[in-house]
Amino acid sequence: NNFTKTDGTMKNSFLLTHFLAPFATASAFIALPSIPSQALHASRPRSMLHERKEASFGMGCFWEPSESLLKQKGVLATTVGYTGNSESVIPSYDSVCYGRDWVEAVRVVYDDSEVTYEELLDHFFELQKPTPSRQYSSIVFTDSKTDEAARAQKWLESCIKDKRRRKDGLPASVVKIEPLTKFYRAEGYHQEYWQKWRVRFAIIALLIAGEAGAFSSVIPPNVENLFEKGCFNVAVAGIVAALLERFLARDVRELAPGDLIATVSRS
Repeated sequence: NNFTKTDGTMKNSFLLTHFLAPFATASAFIALPSIPSQALHASRPRSMLHERKEASFGMGCFWEPSESLLKQKGVLATTVGYTGNSESVIPSYDSVCYGRDWVEAVRVVYDDSEVTYEELLDHFFELQKPTPSRQYSSIVFTDSKTDEAARAQKWLESCIKDKRRRKDGLPASVVKIEPLTKFYRAEGYHQEYWQKWRVRFAIIALLIAGEAGAFSSVIPPNVENLFEKGCFNVAVAGIVAALLERFLARDVRELAPGDLIATVSRS
């Protein structure tokens, strides 16, 4: 008989912050919408299909270079994946990390009326983050059905002749040219990696701040404790969801030449 409307509200808040919110946040972390690569350049006039071409590069850890390439004029889309192994076996991130055959690579769709292949090679050289390991090698993968090999070789020979180096001292001589083998699009959590994680880090930071009492001045005293516990639970749920995404994702698939162009054309 002493149950009041305020008590009911408190009970609903408790259920929301302690049970429903963590599950909702976990789902949100897994399903956080990826920013469509080509959407970042939606303001550019769309090219005709025959002006769109693909190129594939080994640039070190593919997270940052894929985003950096996407910001360049004429680049319409990027996706990250695995290539460089002639064996007919579907890789996974673990097999790439613990093996010696695969290369983390970035596949690019570009408009050759806005950026030439040689200009794209210049962007590749300046934006890559290579290391001595095979996984993070500096490689230009060339399609035998195009003139990429000859153009890449000419570009590299010119760079080496001119003793080209980046500002950080990286010489052009580290670049290799290899025939393109099958390209496998990496797991979904690798796609637009930093675009997604900047948002997630911001959410986690806000939740941690909320749990620490940073918003106590604007939270009613009668729900402050519930709010802080809710922030903690939601943050933990989000982190667990991100870990589950990493270990459960198995959506690696082959991208044949032209597949990424077709995806951009449909968007």
